[in-house]
Amino acid sequence: MGWMQKKINTPSITSYYSLNSKTPYLLVGLGNPGKKYENNYHNVGFLCLDNFVSKNSQEWHKKDNFNAEVAEFFLNDNRIISIKPQTFMNNSGQAVKKVADYYKVNKNKIVIIHDDFDLEFGTIRTRYGGSSGGHNGVDSIIELLGEDFNRIRIGIKSSQIEGLSAGDIVLHNFPKDQQNEFMPMFKEVGSIINEFIFSQSEIINSETRKFILN
Repeated sequence: MGWMQKKINTPSITSYYSLNSKTPYLLVGLGNPGKKYENNYHNVGFLCLDNFVSKNSQEWHKKDNFNAEVAEFFLNDNRIISIKPQTFMNNSGQAVKKVADYYKVNKNKIVIIHDDFDLEFGTIRTRYGGSSGGHNGVDSIIELLGEDFNRIRIGIKSSQIEGLSAGDIVLHNFPKDQQNEFMPMFKEVGSIINEFIFSQSEIINSETRKFILN
């Protein structure tokens, strides 16, 4: 630094928000457990939450009483409980309900991250409440908790899977060119989660974002 330059003090993120609540947030990535499903379209919720947990220097711990892998940490004064249900997709609600009940998480602080075959790959859509849109994992959660929770829906639709049924699509692996876009996808999902938590919003904003710029 030259002698004529003056160092600028940049405030940390905590300067922008009042984070004194110790409110528990429940982040849920949906997917199927097991190596063979790891890069399936249906496992994009697992993939995104794995990255978010890793970025916060945390590790997963298997909790048989919850039927889930769990990573628990704090973002400033906000308690973050991240889970990957190990019940297979169609019974995801069992794990979500157990954890939500145990930690007494308000439903408007639950965020479900999942695939959506009606949205184009490269698109992320957020909203609070509503139907499952035919997603079996979300159906399971609605059956046990009702519809009032936040969703981060990640598009998987593309020309590469046209003509396939939904059931066939979700158990296909992401092709290599789409796997090359994982990092911008992870970054965008992480930004959405952080913005929601740090703003202390009552519910997640309804919006559509793109992580691939054509």
